[in-house]
Amino acid sequence: MSDQLEFFAEGLPVSQGSKRIGRNRATGQPVLVEDNVALKPWRSYVTMRARRAAAAAKFFKLEGAVEVSLIFTFERPRGHYGTGRNRAVLKASAPEHMMVKPDVDKLTRAILDSLTDAKAYGDDSRVVSLRVQKRYVEPNEQAGAHVFVIAAGGPDE
Repeated sequence: MSDQLEFFAEGLPVSQGSKRIGRNRATGQPVLVEDNVALKPWRSYVTMRARRAAAAAKFFKLEGAVEVSLIFTFERPRGHYGTGRNRAVLKASAPEHMMVKPDVDKLTRAILDSLTDAKAYGDDSRVVSLRVQKRYVEPNEQAGAHVFVIAAGGPDE
């Protein structure tokens, strides 16, 4: 049995941001719905990846405090590269850090809720330590989310 969970969810990470008011078609009552249509498939995918990784690692649901580390990787825009024979060469003017949307807090919200859905822990209120990084992919790396979950205090304590 393991008290740590690690997996990679490849693909474009999706943020869980604002909600908007919609109507329940059956009752006509107002309901809150997610503003981002890509969120539901992304969360379902991350939940599935977490469940598979948990089964492979014989991971059990953490009952106490939890530490989470997330690394979100994104493809660079084409404008960061040269043209013609230099199309694979990063321009000197290309930014080192990814300082554009999506925001790390909204990306994080989607992953933490997916981990709750996957039953990695009871609720994301158990997360007492959170480290998040958002960056561009390195050569030969895929876009996605690297997810690490451990019992607070680490596996040795």
